Amino acid sequence: MQYRRKPEETVIAPRIALFVLLSAFLAAAVYLSPAAAFQVAAGTDSLSPAETDELNNLETEDDVDIVFTPPVIGAPGDRIGAGTRGGINLVKRIELLVPKGGGLTVSASPTVHWWLSQDFSGTVRFKIEPIDGKLPAKEVAHQVDAKSGIQSLDLAEFGLELKEGTIYIWKIVLQKSEDVAWASGLSFIERVSPKSDGGDDDQVARARALAEAGIWYDALTVLARDQRYEKQRSSLLKSAGFTFMLGQ
Repeated sequence: MQYRRKPEETVIAPRIALFVLLSAFLAAAVYLSPAAAFQVAAGTDSLSPAETDELNNLETEDDVDIVFTPPVIGAPGDRIGAGTRGGINLVKRIELLVPKGGGLTVSASPTVHWWLSQDFSGTVRFKIEPIDGKLPAKEVAHQVDAKSGIQSLDLAEFGLELKEGTIYIWKIVLQKSEDVAWASGLSFIERVSPKSDGGDDDQVARARALAEAGIWYDALTVLARDQRYEKQRSSLLKSAGFTFMLGQ
């Protein structure tokens, strides 16, 4: 009797052979070109040119993240029952860039910063005085033509110095006319003894060390001076609760 092979056997045999052939081909491709095999597995072909460029230029968290750590003793205003951050705030035109309750500095003549929601042309009046009343208040005024965004006032330019260990209240008043305040804000500041400022060579490292030590005014000043530190400045401001004006 002659044996006749079943139809399905005729189909299966070639399929097995084809599968073995394909497996060998793929194994050779992976062995000869591991980079190409990884690229397919990673699916980078699905990324747009912009996304690919963004991945290639990502900064590490250590390069960008600068987080403010409130000092253990508390900010100056916290020790005297201060109100909310920013103090007086007329029509949200101005926001003092200071954590709730005020902040610390290691500088005799620090720089203070605030944010304007719109352009302003007029007089800036700055007043600072110790809360214990043992020293007289000092006040300066100057004309500005400011665009919206971050503003600053360097106390050294006006010969103003802080006494170490004294809590001061400072106030900014913006006026377009003599009698009416266009916007204003107040906060607190205390000068403390410097422990470490992170060194002078690496400004980002210096700002990070100051922020971690709770030295707010000096940390922000380092990052506000140079647009190259915009991302680091945004990280610092965000850590202190300022999210409405990032990127300014």
